[in-house]
Formats: sequence, structure tokens, C-alpha cells
Amino acid sequence: MHAQAPGLGLNGVTQEELARFATTLRSAIESGKWQQVEAHIAFPLRVNTGPGRFRLVNRVDFVSEYGQLFGPQTRAAILARDAGGLQELWRGANAGSSPVTVSGVCMSQRCSTVVPKIVAVTPGEP
Repeated sequence: MHAQAPGLGLNGVTQEELARFATTLRSAIESGKWQQVEAHIAFPLRVNTGPGRFRLVNRVDFVSEYGQLFGPQTRAAILARDAGGLQELWRGANAGSSPVTVSGVCMSQRCSTVVPKIVAVTPGEP
């Protein structure tokens, strides 16, 4: 994981990249198509199941569990904020109240490209 540097929005991701990610995530959630949401996720996905408890979900399980992982409450919580509100939530002290955790993820072994991805979800959390 990267430490946040001046001018960067979240773990090595620029403000512009994070803004684009928030906008496309909202569009993906609005579409109702798991394929579009899947493009925003780093696998294995951490699924928080209770205080201090979690499980990991791979890409195949995500497909079959999409309706549970991104159920009505989770989708509504994401759509309740505009793209700017999502960015502030992910960066701020209230990040724990987000139904999804977003982080900068390295896309190569050398970590030359860092992109925002959902790394955890708490199903049913408002």
C-alpha cells in the first residue's frame, strides 16, 4: 500500500482518477449489471461479516453472490451520495461508514500503475 503523497487523493491515486472512479461506480450501480460493478473490484474481495470477522470472495463467487454483496441497502447507500460525496467519504474520517472500502491497488509487480478499486464490502450497511 502507498502512503498518501501531496497532490494525491487516496493511496497513490490522483484526485482526477478517484473522481472518475466514483462517477463510473455510481453508473455501474445504477445500471444493475454485475459486470460493470465487477470492473471496479480488486479480487479477492474482502466481505465484512461482523465485528472483526470477514471472508474473501473470488471472481467466480462474486458473480453468484452479487445480489447479496451489493443488495438494495448497499446500492442505495452508494447512490445516496454523489461522486464528490463518495470521494470525501472514502478519504475522510467517516470512511468506516461507507458500505465499500476503496484503495489504490497496484496493477503490476513493479507497482508502476496504481488504480482505485473496491477492496472490501460490508453488505447491508447503510
